[in-house]
Amino acid sequence: MSQTNPTRRCLNAAANPFRTERLERIPFRFETGDWDSNLVRLQQMNYRAAIVGRKGSGKTTLLEQLQDRLQQYYVSLPHDKTCHAEVLRDAIAASKSGQVVLFDGVERFSFWQRWSLLRNTAAGAGLVLIVHRRCRLKTWVHCRPDQQLMIQLLDDLGFTDARVVEAGQAAFERCRGNVREAFLELYDQFASGDLTVGS
Repeated sequence: MSQTNPTRRCLNAAANPFRTERLERIPFRFETGDWDSNLVRLQQMNYRAAIVGRKGSGKTTLLEQLQDRLQQYYVSLPHDKTCHAEVLRDAIAASKSGQVVLFDGVERFSFWQRWSLLRNTAAGAGLVLIVHRRCRLKTWVHCRPDQQLMIQLLDDLGFTDARVVEAGQAAFERCRGNVREAFLELYDQFASGDLTVGS
């Protein structure tokens, strides 16, 4: 049985550099262009497009930051299917009232609910969906994180220490490109005292 290192200090949640509220302030990084140019492209797509990417690739971060800029109708679909019909109805109503619908979790809908959402918002102000693979809407952004992005995100958080950067790259590899899971690993490493700044 392994023994805890008595010199190792555990870090409380509020002091953890990978705490959620700190990660949420990291700006989304586009593969090409900046926010202004990508918003122009989304406008040219009539705000009817998809954000594509695998789990933990930054899709929700992008949609939330898009909402901060557009201030439109944002939906985060819960797993509880009993409320899906109501959520669908409200999203369609928002679209018909002239709002762009920003939808996270549409793949939790049934086939017919997804069809209804696409059909009944076709004449609306716009519909931006998060999906794991390409769908009937044109792709606005394809989130494809790589090791270089992980290094850039760590730099955004103020980490240039080689040991932290190496730990971040290793976590990214273990999590198979899932940035969210990699950051959770780093959070745990800091919380346990296994990893410290300047160590």
